[in-house]
Amino acid sequence: MIFLEDLPASWSPEAAGERAMERMIPVTAPEVKGAHDAQFITAEGKAYIVYEADNFKAGESALNENEYAALSVVDLASFSLECCGPFARRGQTFAGRTLCKGNAFLPRVLRLERDTLRFFFTNVIPEEESAYHYYLDYDLPTGRFSDRLSLLRLRTPEGEGPLDAANYRALFRAAGHACEDRWFGVYLLDLFEEAGTRYLALNNFVAGQNSLARFNRSCDCVEIVGHIGGVTPTEKTTESGIARLPDGRWMAILRNEIGDKNYRFSYSRDGRLWSDPVSEPFLCGGVNSKPVLFTAGGYCFMGWNEGSRTVYHLAFSADGRSWRTLFTFRSPATFQYPTFRFHAGELLFSVTTGQKERICFGKAGVRCEGGRILLEPL
Repeated sequence: MIFLEDLPASWSPEAAGERAMERMIPVTAPEVKGAHDAQFITAEGKAYIVYEADNFKAGESALNENEYAALSVVDLASFSLECCGPFARRGQTFAGRTLCKGNAFLPRVLRLERDTLRFFFTNVIPEEESAYHYYLDYDLPTGRFSDRLSLLRLRTPEGEGPLDAANYRALFRAAGHACEDRWFGVYLLDLFEEAGTRYLALNNFVAGQNSLARFNRSCDCVEIVGHIGGVTPTEKTTESGIARLPDGRWMAILRNEIGDKNYRFSYSRDGRLWSDPVSEPFLCGGVNSKPVLFTAGGYCFMGWNEGSRTVYHLAFSADGRSWRTLFTFRSPATFQYPTFRFHAGELLFSVTTGQKERICFGKAGVRCEGGRILLEPL
């Protein structure tokens, strides 16, 4: 193994990325034609991978009522797919509630307590111009979902209210940011924990809103910590990746929908007040695709697509200013929207591949031991 600080000049990000891709396994069912936006958590020796899926065509859309929220479970010891299937979809009945219309879109999962996982998803109903944010719990010992479906809430100055576009837009504008009047699109993006607090990157994709938010103790309500970016005449930032740097500062990388579409960056000392998003010289040629930020072993890791969604880089930095590419993933189709997470010291990832056709799960060949990052030699 090689310590990250001793990474030789001869290190090949392309070779490292190719090796990691060779280890990936598909985790979507054979009947799935389209899949996207996976996120996962590990518990009791298994990976629980959630994503949106469609059995009729490739790709994804919040307006597609065939989209459903799916779960795949991977046994980490054998690194094999254990089971997969829908956990929320149109027409499904829960205790006292039926998802009569719309879809189940952009699912997320976190570990609530020792024996419980909490699954989130958005129910978008196009003809009603509405979207509802639900959660339901999963019991690890029995491997069963609860049939109780509950609405996720948003804390406002008036108290707790629905997590909807109107409430989110009002909070964003009250903080002095500009966004478009759009009726849906509030999504939970990256979920992460920092100093015992569960944070998330909250985003309204269609309106152009980004925020650092946190869950309350019971993880049934979201509170905004600070708003980031917005819409200007020359850019519209969305889908941010957010992390706390080793020196204590916060950093965000934002997808940009207008102009050069290169990524923008924003910084904060406390997570509440953020600088205006700007381009940085250490990242050029980015595209409008979701980026990633996470920290481990005294380093920050940043992932982004360059030129197209077929090329994805993962770089590292000790200070958030000087970056070195660790992996370059090149795919004939796409390599996009990955999630990275350490389990038992090993860096695992989920990713959308093909033409948004399948989700794959892999090992990066990176370890975190004793607070230090190690790599498998090439």
